[in-house]
Amino acid sequence: MSKGMRWANFDRKMQQVEAAEVVCNAHFFQFVQKLVQRRTSLNQ
Repeated sequence: MSKGMRWANFDRKMQQVEAAEVVCNAHFFQFVQKLVQRRTSLNQ
């Protein structure tokens, strides 16, 4: 019996990780946009 993860399982897990990255990136982008808006409104 081989040790490690089978490629099908690895591919499935990588799809889950990539989907989570999309969500995290979207939330991070919204967070940065709010910071930029707050900073520009404070400087005016």
